[in-house]
Order: sequence, then C-alpha cells, then structure tokens
Amino acid sequence: SYTSRTERRMDHIENLEKRTAFATEDTAACRGNASVEREIEEMRRERTVEEELAAMRSGGSAKAKKAPAKKGGKRAKAS
Repeated sequence: SYTSRTERRMDHIENLEKRTAFATEDTAACRGNASVEREIEEMRRERTVEEELAAMRSGGSAKAKKAPAKKGGKRAKAS
C-alpha cells in the first residue's frame, strides 16, 4: 500500500541521515574500520527487523511467504 511504501522510504531516508551524520562527525577520522563495520551491521539488523515488522503488519509473516510447500513423499498403494 501507499503508506507502507512511504514508511519504507522515510526509514531509508532516516538511515541515510544517520550514516551521513556518522561519517561527518568530528571524531570520524579516529574511528577504526571495526567500529564502522559494527555500526553498519547494527543498521542492517535494524532494517531487517523493520522489514519483518512491516511484513507482519501487512497480514503475513515474511518467513511464511518464503517457505516452500512441504512434499508428501512416496505413498504405498492400497491393495
């Protein structure tokens, strides 16, 4: 729907703003690669959680939609 699309867009913009603020901080020059990687991983986790919540709000679980159907296997013939 339009609102969920708008919400996703706003979340994306918010994440970009966070990343920009993080990259342009005065102390950014002294940050190591490890701290940058931790920050990026934290943002990815937050985004994943938000996507799962959005999927749940829209009526179904994201994992349920992706799960393949179970197959019955071979059945014995009735004699």
